[in-house]
Amino acid sequence: MKEIDNTKYEIWNWKNLVMLHWIINPGVSISEFLGVTIPKIMLVEKDKTKSLIERTWIPCPHCDALHPGIKWSQQNSTHKKNWYGYHCNTCLETIPPLRNWFSAIVFGALKPFNKTNRERWKKAQPSRFENITTVLETKKISFKKGLMLSLFFGSFMFVFMVAFNWLLGETVTTRVIMINAVAWSLGGMVFGFTMRAWGNYQINKVIKNKHREMEI
Repeated sequence: MKEIDNTKYEIWNWKNLVMLHWIINPGVSISEFLGVTIPKIMLVEKDKTKSLIERTWIPCPHCDALHPGIKWSQQNSTHKKNWYGYHCNTCLETIPPLRNWFSAIVFGALKPFNKTNRERWKKAQPSRFENITTVLETKKISFKKGLMLSLFFGSFMFVFMVAFNWLLGETVTTRVIMINAVAWSLGGMVFGFTMRAWGNYQINKVIKNKHREMEI
């Protein structure tokens, strides 16, 4: 990879707290099973007047092309189905993803049997990026979406932790189930609505920047 301008970008890799959380938190594996991944290295502009997604760039380790992070976003319908990484439409290679520890075990176990699916996936990538936009939309995240995220995350963590305790040899009693149900109901709500608040905060930055540009 070519030399990075450290005066303009912060380098996010596994040492960054956000990236480290992606590796450690087993709930993240839900996203990876849906194909919502992040690359091993991201470059984030230091200009914090812009939203995070506007400041994020994805370098391709094969050809050094820099891609705006918004290319892999919900508004482009490209945020999912990235099980093997990000497709570089400059050199047609795959930018490797950062793996969560739990999904790494699953994907690693499936790798010897998955060659055909990976080749089929790679052939399908170019058409997914033919009509994308790199202009960020300013539609805020609704209460309903925040609630759905909370329920999804909380339910997964409840099942995961009960199963994990059982695998460790602990007896899964009604009390254990109730404690986990309450804990992950609250945990899911905290996670979901924190993510909603953070997402809307980023969108507000985009709106403010657009108003500022119109005034100039």
